[in-house]
Amino acid sequence: MRTSTILLAASAGVALAQPAILSERADSVCQTGNGNPLEPTPACCFTMPWTAEHYPYSVCMAPSSSKNTAEFEESCRKIKATAQPRCCPKSLIAENENQNIGDDLLCSDPKIVA
Repeated sequence: MRTSTILLAASAGVALAQPAILSERADSVCQTGNGNPLEPTPACCFTMPWTAEHYPYSVCMAPSSSKNTAEFEESCRKIKATAQPRCCPKSLIAENENQNIGDDLLCSDPKIVA
């Protein structure tokens, strides 16, 4: 009986830990920053190491196209970064791949999606 209770609690915890679809949370999670609407997007986040010039700090890159999420997350793994949902300025995210203005773009005003 105790084992089944633990398994049930563990499976419920896994279900609760799964993030909701980002687009469903856009209005409630991302506020407006610097007059620029923020949009939940998978961001590739990594920590810049400590150097003589600066302390360690986090850098987040947003994909330049919202259509290539899986490819973007794979590129995060290749550079040992973490793909995390962040609120990034919407102007950094193209509507489709034909509007790409370059490679992945720096998410200059990221806000963590809770």
